[in-house]
Amino acid sequence: MFVAEKNALSEEIESYVNKYGNDRSALLMILHEIQKKHRHISEFAQQEVARLLNIHPVEVYSVISFFA
Repeated sequence: MFVAEKNALSEEIESYVNKYGNDRSALLMILHEIQKKHRHISEFAQQEVARLLNIHPVEVYSVISFFA
């Protein structure tokens, strides 16, 4: 993934966090938005979501794998 793509994805995820909130309860809605737009959730997106929600990346991965 190129730097410009990462920056754009980071900004997009930040907009979802602003829309849904920055706590754990927003995780599923944020992941759903990313999945809907990109048809997958990249490892970088998972790390960004975890960083912005201040949770461990494993928590993000476990939600994704549960609903996959």
